[in-house]
Amino acid sequence: MRRAGLPALGVSVGVRVPVEPSPCPLFRLRAPAGLVRTLANTEDFDLRQVAEDRLIAAADSPERTLAAVRSTFRGAGSVELLSTRLGVRPRPRPWAALSRGSCSTASSSRRWRAAASTASSCSKRR
Repeated sequence: MRRAGLPALGVSVGVRVPVEPSPCPLFRLRAPAGLVRTLANTEDFDLRQVAEDRLIAAADSPERTLAAVRSTFRGAGSVELLSTRLGVRPRPRPWAALSRGSCSTASSSRRWRAAASTASSCSKRR
């Protein structure tokens, strides 16, 4: 598994972001060169260009992914599915506390709100 860039990015601004592997279907696609020049994230897929004419998508269904990619990008009508496999992708731990210096959140049923509140209050302290 590739190491996620999010933890390193967080460290660069003094925030610890816990990341763990998450199983997911991965689809390799053939696409026109340069269709996606970076990461693309929609509610249907996470997509990355991995070679000049190759994409990798993390999503639930190959059929829905193909349809979504074709309708999202201009010139994507020729995108085709090459392979599917079960893989892992790095995901922020859902209930983890984001911490900055001495700032951290308590573990509770309202963890998301607590994390957002703590992150906000930590950034105001700087």
